[in-house]
Amino acid sequence: MSEIRRSASINQPPKKKHKGTTPETAISTTATAVKIIKEHQKATPVALGDWHASQKQDVKDKFDLSKIKYENEKIIYKEDLDLHKCKSITSLPDPLTVNGDLDLWACTSLTSLPKNLTVHGDICLFGCTSLKSLSDHLTLDGDLNLSLCIDLETLPKPLTVVHGHLNLSYCTSLTSLPDHLTVKGNLNLKSCTSLTSLPDHLTVKGNLNLKGCTSLTSLPDHLTVNGDLDLQDCTSLTSLPDHLTVHGSLNLTNCSSLTSLPHQLTIEGDLDLNYCTSLTSLPDHLTVHGSLNLTNCSSLTSLPDQLTMDEDLDLANCTSLTSLPDHLTVNGYLDLTNCISLTSLPDHLTVHCSLNLTNCSSLTSLPDQLTICGNLQLNECTWLTDLPEWVFNLRRTQTIGLRNTGLSSRRLQEINTRQSTSAYQGPLFEFSINDCNYREYAHVNAENLTPLISELTNRPSDQLHQLWAFAATQTDMGSAFNDFALFLTRLLNELPGNSDHHKEKLSRNFQALFQKMEHEYLTNVQDITKCPLINNVLSSASMAIGTCIDKVKVGYVFMQLLNKPRNERQLATLNAIIKTVEHIYAQRVIFDLENQKFIDVSTYINDNSFDTLTKQKALLAQLKPDEYTHSFSDRKIATLLHNQDLNRQMTLSELNQHLLGLVMKQNPSLRPKRIGDDVEDILNLAYQLLGDDFHKINMRFEGCCSLKDSAHGKYETAAITYINGLY
Repeated sequence: MSEIRRSASINQPPKKKHKGTTPETAISTTATAVKIIKEHQKATPVALGDWHASQKQDVKDKFDLSKIKYENEKIIYKEDLDLHKCKSITSLPDPLTVNGDLDLWACTSLTSLPKNLTVHGDICLFGCTSLKSLSDHLTLDGDLNLSLCIDLETLPKPLTVVHGHLNLSYCTSLTSLPDHLTVKGNLNLKSCTSLTSLPDHLTVKGNLNLKGCTSLTSLPDHLTVNGDLDLQDCTSLTSLPDHLTVHGSLNLTNCSSLTSLPHQLTIEGDLDLNYCTSLTSLPDHLTVHGSLNLTNCSSLTSLPDQLTMDEDLDLANCTSLTSLPDHLTVNGYLDLTNCISLTSLPDHLTVHCSLNLTNCSSLTSLPDQLTICGNLQLNECTWLTDLPEWVFNLRRTQTIGLRNTGLSSRRLQEINTRQSTSAYQGPLFEFSINDCNYREYAHVNAENLTPLISELTNRPSDQLHQLWAFAATQTDMGSAFNDFALFLTRLLNELPGNSDHHKEKLSRNFQALFQKMEHEYLTNVQDITKCPLINNVLSSASMAIGTCIDKVKVGYVFMQLLNKPRNERQLATLNAIIKTVEHIYAQRVIFDLENQKFIDVSTYINDNSFDTLTKQKALLAQLKPDEYTHSFSDRKIATLLHNQDLNRQMTLSELNQHLLGLVMKQNPSLRPKRIGDDVEDILNLAYQLLGDDFHKINMRFEGCCSLKDSAHGKYETAAITYINGLY
């Protein structure tokens, strides 16, 4: 067998120099052909001569009889035979041997090949649209290009080895291949739309291209491809064989019926599963030594724990993906763009290049431990309300995209101020000026109520109710209207960056509340002291600004309750929730591990065997400082608060800790429950006990709550039971 020779491309016909026949050398008549052939004893001059004479001039010009020799009853063409675009040719002389390449590109009338054909180079039959079959006795040493032979239905069964490339692309009538076929180069079956299966024991030493084989439903067991396997657009393929071996890349793009992959699949190159919309999961121990592309796998809900890829992981538009495996490591880029069902990322996630979380609109937080070596894109993460501290410790060369997130204007202002300092060494935060519509509140007072009410009611300042003209004059120190202006300013700062719908809801709620306040003001002849609704609103505002900034969210819940009819029980419930959480925070209410319930420390002391002095201290702890003298004399108060170890009087906080120590010493199952963010626990309990018909601003509180049921204790259940017992 001669040395294997391959065309530059099996997808295009070979480009050769097309040689004509000069008058001096051409032998174009039957008589001359007979003369040459008669030199051989076993010649059959009539067959070759008649064939040649029957051809049109384009064939006669290219089939040079001077390059023919005849030996062992075979017609031998001594070099390349180029008959490309001879559209009149229907057949070739038989038997025929070509000591080079045979080019029959675009011979559209050719219906068959010689029964005995040997080609010691490549055969190009590209675009022979009338060719229906090949000879059973076909021998070739190089490539076989049958691309666009649209009438070709089968290959001869004896054809078991192709020493070069085999190109059958766009053979739309081809239904099968010979058994035990071995292709030592590439096998191209692109758009063979009638092909339903491949033969068992098919071996491809190069690449196997099955792109667009829309009728292909399965692949043979033990298929081995030493190069790339392209199955793009094989829309009827439902599964892959268990023992598939691919030493290059595997492309399954738009295999829309594929539901699963074989277990322990290993791909030496890239694995592309783009638009595999029926794929719901990946096998355990999947190993990809290149990149893994799962873009647009809209049914994929999770990834296996034992997933390994050496380069990029692309999960863009995996809209059903809810989670990633713990300890996932991506050695390249991780793209999670438009993963709208993803609510969180795993701890210990490692990404050695950039992480793109654009439009992960359900993502509420970032993990405490995440390693990222490139940029971090958080644009359009509309439920992301804060950033962990590790983000600020990234390198100066890294960029954090924060356009149109759920971070409030206040938080963005803090970030911008932080990165603007000369000592800052962290990453660059990028966000639009529209994302940072921050309102300074250091000097806000009642005078600011006019523009604030105008903004919330969409009414010009000069058309506001006279209540607000009065309120704007109440700027004295301690005025509740000053607190109300500060409350509204802080509340607007809590609106998420993507806040149009929040702003609309907030405006509707306050418009209704303001109308009730305005009506009450007129009904009571402009006497604020006779307006309980207005005073309750102002009191709620003062409470909301008295502690942390986030407390304005609790104040907003109060105001929504004040806007509702028959709200007495709900207001009492909210006050009970606030009291319970504050007492748990102050360790005045502790958790009984044995009975899974919260108890009040002072109540426990009074109900159990403690001495009289301790019970009196417990009673004192339940009182406000201005109520002490109602129950005890000044001398008795001094005695109860005196601490011998400190040699002074205890503060109220120290008194609570003293009593807590006595209770825990008597009953070791009683333990304080530490609360990280009391505001979020108040909100969490409020939305459960008050109903869910509230407007929630920037309140993705679940991740911050301490009072949640867990294996360590039923804290949430116990808190709800405790609250229900208070009223």
